[in-house]
Amino acid sequence: MRVFALLIAILFVAACATTEGRKFDVELAKSFKKGESTLTEVIAKMGEPQARTQLPNGGGERIQYLWSETTNNQLGRLPGVASNLEKSKNKTEIFYFTFNSEGVLTDTIYTSSNK
Repeated sequence: MRVFALLIAILFVAACATTEGRKFDVELAKSFKKGESTLTEVIAKMGEPQARTQLPNGGGERIQYLWSETTNNQLGRLPGVASNLEKSKNKTEIFYFTFNSEGVLTDTIYTSSNK
């Protein structure tokens, strides 16, 4: 019975995942046009950003959408058990939009990593 309880406990913690931010549609984010799309339009379609930064000297605003997920494989940490399993995995996507003082899109930056 104790072995069964231990196996159940291991299964519950074997692959824990934590997330930050919220998943966003990368293709939608890439569809906005520099010189045309506005801050209001981007927020209306993408939702509220995770961060907003006012640029110096009244230069406009930068907004950020972020999603990150980390998965920890606890079985890979046990000695002699599945030593070839990855111990953790992290996927991150960040999309920055920069707008001028009139609220018109001037630049975008997209970064993605999968470690």
